[in-house]
Amino acid sequence: MVCAEPIRQLSLERFIHRFGHLGIRETSFVTCFGMAECTLAATMQAQQTPFRVFHHPQLDRNFVSCGTPVQDMTVSIREVQDQPAGVGEVILHGSSVSPDHTATGLHSGDLGFLHDGELYITGRLKEVIILNGVKHLLHELEATVETLPFVHDRGSLACTRTEPEGESLVLLVELKRECAKAEATREYRMKITRCLNQEHGVTPGEVLFFPPASLPKTSSGKKRRIPLDHWENETLEKIIPYP
Repeated sequence: MVCAEPIRQLSLERFIHRFGHLGIRETSFVTCFGMAECTLAATMQAQQTPFRVFHHPQLDRNFVSCGTPVQDMTVSIREVQDQPAGVGEVILHGSSVSPDHTATGLHSGDLGFLHDGELYITGRLKEVIILNGVKHLLHELEATVETLPFVHDRGSLACTRTEPEGESLVLLVELKRECAKAEATREYRMKITRCLNQEHGVTPGEVLFFPPASLPKTSSGKKRRIPLDHWENETLEKIIPYP
């Protein structure tokens, strides 16, 4: 049974390639979506069937099905801002859901969509990243970076990037004008990495530097979290690319 969030097609294919000589096939897996608050399983793939993969046209990515709702479980999608139509937070209703969530349903904090009655998980609504099995709040990582003297006020944005091996942390950092010197950015990166290592045990996969007031904000001045793939298409001038 595979209940990773999200389930990665490449991981399943690598497992089949590595252990195929022992009889592992596409039909060996039972993909699921579950939470402890609903006594584990909410959706499940039928046994002895190949796992399904669906290419979402708007997200332009492949996703592995988590199967259909188990008996007496209802799954709905609450659309959220900055997500394509039909993609949103996964909400669970059913007799196995904790009584604390009976009225409103169990808000999973996971993003997903339904296709042909099957659930596909695309990411997380909560602002967290899991590195080496440990959850880290993105805003806490940002707060640590913003204590450094060369970082502009509220000038860091922590993003996640999906790699074949899992998620990696990418930091977008605004430098103070008086500190925006190309010869100093290598030192800044080392200090950011050392600081995050000491405080959180985290090593960023990439650090990008920008001029002050370059990071996206909402109309109320809050940090606007957008998928990193969208950010990379923004026409923002980088002070210096990551070496």
